[in-house]
Amino acid sequence: MHYRAGDFASSPSTPKGPHDPALAEFLDLRLALVRIPLAGAADVLEPAREALRVVGRDANHAVRNTDVHRTDDLFASVCFASRAHIAEARQILASASVDPSELVRARRRLYRGLCVVTEALVATATSRAEKRHSERPPSLHGQGVLFAEFVTQVAAATRANQKDVAWILEVADAELGIAAAHPHHSRLSPEQRNTLRALRGEIAAWSAGGRNTEAGYALLNRLVLHVDCMNH
Repeated sequence: MHYRAGDFASSPSTPKGPHDPALAEFLDLRLALVRIPLAGAADVLEPAREALRVVGRDANHAVRNTDVHRTDDLFASVCFASRAHIAEARQILASASVDPSELVRARRRLYRGLCVVTEALVATATSRAEKRHSERPPSLHGQGVLFAEFVTQVAAATRANQKDVAWILEVADAELGIAAAHPHHSRLSPEQRNTLRALRGEIAAWSAGGRNTEAGYALLNRLVLHVDCMNH
């Protein structure tokens, strides 16, 4: 799901400018989530479930708070979809038993719920000055700001779950989706956008296929290298 700034009606209650505090809050929540280790010994599962519960509670509060500060119907529908993902995760986490596969599913639902709102926030948190800047000819280099959160989240996910390449790729794909929602994404060259689109297609194919670990890490390395090249 991708959004454009024009998809949402402005209103007096909608925060303006690139420094919407909700963006920082949702970044912190995503960071907290990707830092929870699920791969490893069985004794990490209960602490992981408790950590996921805390993120779920805080995420639910953040989405509701974001919703009440905006009046347009499209944003309300985005928040509704996000709360549905989060509610599913919290229901899973309320189970009496700890099942590793269910914790993985809950983490996925929480991350998706957070990303849905973040995409909408990113699409609208652009000041008039930024809009004028986005009308300039596309820049081929120095896209560090656009992909800063991608780098942060992927690095955090890798440190916490080094052996879980499926989760790291899932995080990478979601963060690319958030970057694609930013108005400045259109400043990338057609070649850069096509390469990112192709890499995301490879992630989807890998996830739907045999999920060979070596191939997954090779794909991740190519993706990170490509983003690093664009950032410089």
